[in-house]
Amino acid sequence: MTNRLYLNDKPASTLHPKSLTWQQSGFTLIELLVVIVIIGIVTTLITFNMGSWLTTPAIQTEAKRIANELHALLDQAVVRQVPMGLTIKTDTIQIYQQQAGQWQLPKPPQRRKLLLADGVRLVTPTTQSSNPVPKKTKQQPTIDLYLGADGRMTPYRLGIEDSQTRCYLRINRAGGIKITDCTSPMPNSTNASL
Repeated sequence: MTNRLYLNDKPASTLHPKSLTWQQSGFTLIELLVVIVIIGIVTTLITFNMGSWLTTPAIQTEAKRIANELHALLDQAVVRQVPMGLTIKTDTIQIYQQQAGQWQLPKPPQRRKLLLADGVRLVTPTTQSSNPVPKKTKQQPTIDLYLGADGRMTPYRLGIEDSQTRCYLRINRAGGIKITDCTSPMPNSTNASL
């Protein structure tokens, strides 16, 4: 028994020689290199985009935490019927209570500060002209944000940023707090950019 080459159920010897073709299987080296380069470019783009995508939720989470803390302090001021004042620095928020017309630190075990997560800083807010904050007196702190016993707050736009992203807390007079404008900060940002 001999092996014969068949094409379309006809013996190969009856066909014209040009009708016999070799089937190509596999990839050439150039095709493989092109695919590897494309995968490398796409991976690089995704990596850079993922870095900013992963950072944004972290700063938004910190902004939500601060907003919740401010709401809790406002609730505390209303329940106790004691106005509260906050001084805002780049790394902390100091809490004061108004007693007998004077700003004083709360007595323990009440909290005296709101601390920020590592790498996060506050951008000094700009107040609006209708600020109900009492004027600074001798040896009294300058209150940046007033939390009234009637549930009202000083209107503010407070910036919260890390090395890659800045978000703003917009605080309205009725005590509403909204997180807005999460963007990449400008290089060498200053407080005047608020």
